[in-house]
Amino acid sequence: AAVGEEIQAFVADYPAGYYRLIMADAFDDFQSVDTLYTEGIHAAVKRSATGLLAFVDAGLAKISKAEKVAIRDRWLIPTAPMPAWMIPTAVIGGALLVLAASGVHYWSLRHTVRQRTDSLNNTIRELELANERLQRLAGIDTLTGVANRRAFYDRAAREIERTRRYGRTLSLVLFDLDHFKQINDRLGHMGGDAILQGFVGVVKVELREADSLARLGGDEFVTLLPETTKDEAAALARRIMLHLSKRPLRHADKTVALSFSAGVAQFQDNESIHDWITRADARLYQSKAEGRARVIA
Repeated sequence: AAVGEEIQAFVADYPAGYYRLIMADAFDDFQSVDTLYTEGIHAAVKRSATGLLAFVDAGLAKISKAEKVAIRDRWLIPTAPMPAWMIPTAVIGGALLVLAASGVHYWSLRHTVRQRTDSLNNTIRELELANERLQRLAGIDTLTGVANRRAFYDRAAREIERTRRYGRTLSLVLFDLDHFKQINDRLGHMGGDAILQGFVGVVKVELREADSLARLGGDEFVTLLPETTKDEAAALARRIMLHLSKRPLRHADKTVALSFSAGVAQFQDNESIHDWITRADARLYQSKAEGRARVIA
């Protein structure tokens, strides 16, 4: 319906939404604007519908605090998956009970239990390691190998908490590659993918170990920079711009003069993560409006 312009916007889980847009060949026609699981519950009506707004406010006022918490937990907070080791643990525990009931000699049984306990511990550890690998993969953009959008929001929330606790500085840079659709048209999607990977490689050279880079979608990236002021973050973005201007990227014997527009914002203690990113996004669009290939903080 959105691709057919029957509706103007939609809400969907990121992987499912992106998959359907890709299948409809409309991936570049849409932009994600919010992440519900990081926000609270808010009501919204048309700006002119003051009567409806009063009606909705009166209805929301009747919802108790406990009910609001239940709604938030049900819809806005991701549900923790069942631990992968739970079922194998239950099966092995049942096997041990059967062995105990069979009347095996005490010393033999103790030896068997010791062996099975060691095996169980090894199995649990292997499952824990596998689960850790899966968690890492779930937060990685498969094309570029950097963090994906959800992993960025998780990391940003932790950094904001640390910044507030210790009174440190924290900045971010939003990157949007200039005229990337033209690059895709010229090189094809595989070539465009190679350029995205090349851009990530250039950015990583300039980042410190504490910094992080994430792909928000399409040709939009963000760097999270702890212990960094907005001026220092802007200087970092300009170094990356200079690197790209001196060493253009190449693909299939074709040279690509790549540039980007960037918006920089330093976190302020009284704002939410959404407000922070919105300020950086405003600088990014200002950069585009002023002719692209520039960094605005």
